[in-house]
Amino acid sequence: MDKKLMERIWCGLHLEIPLYTFRKMQETKTSFKELKEMLQDFKNLRNKYLGYNLGNNMHEIRFDINRSSHCFPFLITNEGFFFIWDDNGDSFGDFKIDINEVPSNEFIKYVESRVQDYCINGIRHCSHCDKILNDEKDVGGHYFAGIYCKECWEREYRAKEEQETYN
Repeated sequence: MDKKLMERIWCGLHLEIPLYTFRKMQETKTSFKELKEMLQDFKNLRNKYLGYNLGNNMHEIRFDINRSSHCFPFLITNEGFFFIWDDNGDSFGDFKIDINEVPSNEFIKYVESRVQDYCINGIRHCSHCDKILNDEKDVGGHYFAGIYCKECWEREYRAKEEQETYN
């Protein structure tokens, strides 16, 4: 393999896992920590194979849940949060997890319902209050990866976004 060529053309790497992965984790008693370690092993293998480190930037290495040809990037933090985004980059919000535990029924229901709502009905949820956003007319605005209903946008996020310099 020509590593110099790979360095010039490599633009990122995505690992897609099926939506049912979290149910399988529950069945096999696999913790979020074990999943996170496996994902880190995948990064390490990529770096070793290519002979250099592409970093941890989500645009260079991304882990996605796959459903109906949609990809949902996700992140598990050491602090115990699970973040998930839709394939437009809008946040589905975060879910507090115990990284040492297996996915709970509540967690699985949350992830599956968000993904199914989006894939089947095009429904998104306000990143702050969880209100259903059926279409773009229900959206008040966007702030970073968040998508907000009109009420939350006017009450809190419009002012934050107006103060942002994005530097």
